Amino acid sequence: MSGAGTAGRKVRFGVFELDPQTGELRKGGLRIRLQEQPLRVLVSLLERPGELVTREELRKKLWPDDTFVDFDQGLGTAIRKLREALSDSADNPRFIETLPRRGFRFIAPVNGYAGAAVAGPAVPSQTLEPSARQKSFRRRAVLVAGVLLGVGALAFLLRPSLPSPSVSRITQLTNDRRPKFGFIVADSARLYFTEEIGGHFTPVAVSTKGGEAIPIPAPVQEAVVLDISRDGSELLMIQLGEAEGPIWAVPVSGAPARRLGDLEVGEARWSPDGQEILYLKANDPHLYVAQRDGTDSRALVKVPGNPYDIQWSPDGTRISVSVDDGKSNMLWEVSADGTNLHPVLPDWNFPLASCSGSWTF
Repeated sequence: MSGAGTAGRKVRFGVFELDPQTGELRKGGLRIRLQEQPLRVLVSLLERPGELVTREELRKKLWPDDTFVDFDQGLGTAIRKLREALSDSADNPRFIETLPRRGFRFIAPVNGYAGAAVAGPAVPSQTLEPSARQKSFRRRAVLVAGVLLGVGALAFLLRPSLPSPSVSRITQLTNDRRPKFGFIVADSARLYFTEEIGGHFTPVAVSTKGGEAIPIPAPVQEAVVLDISRDGSELLMIQLGEAEGPIWAVPVSGAPARRLGDLEVGEARWSPDGQEILYLKANDPHLYVAQRDGTDSRALVKVPGNPYDIQWSPDGTRISVSVDDGKSNMLWEVSADGTNLHPVLPDWNFPLASCSGSWTF
């Protein structure tokens, strides 16, 4: 496929997004560090989703003919690191399927469609021309999109007369041109989030009135803001790794941070009353809770897929969680005691996903 017209497009699969220009892999907006060889494997698989990519093809792309290397060991290491970054499993794959002695296949929908073409390589590699089947698929996709737009326009014209929502004001709060990642949390005076400064993830704070984003002292390098306590006194931070990392309670006053038990998590949230920590682990379909200090961890509920983006309701009685089952993304809800697990929008028919739910206060 020609990269001339597609180099700026991003490739999305599950909760992940790959930027073809920079080669950056992100999960929920947070950058996942991935070495060059696993990244090249991912790009090769995404160039032909749903198709077999042979071991010999990968060898030619990863190592030139004049390179002397233990290919089997090198490829095995690259696949293992890639699966760790994607929280995938060889025994129960959601993204990368192994075809023994033959190669590998990317099995998850790409850009919302099974077998969708990828927009150009993230690292230097030979570009591919779309097959006749891919071209036909694109034509059908354009036709379907046209029909959906027509139906949508008709529904809009026939809609009941209701007051139109409007944006009354937009205020730019920062102007530092630095990339921003992950979650934004706030107290009455400041917003807290994560920026990339000097090549490192760095927690920062900025006034709700705007101004300079000031770095916050963090207990570790590559720290990412996850949450803020209800009283605004502490931030919940994670030390970002390939899949999981330890979490810390960091007082906004500058007092010493506290490691919360020995938890290694992929994502975490404080309960509204601050007495529990809700968290996820990599490649694990369970939601977990622990005491506020990270002790007494237990599984709360098992969801039908890979959970992400967990949120407490303001009263602490319910939890929303997005679930990637390998075919689609769906928003689910469960009671705080682990009962009454159910999809929030069971009849959702938008072609991409229902996910990342939250509550107004």
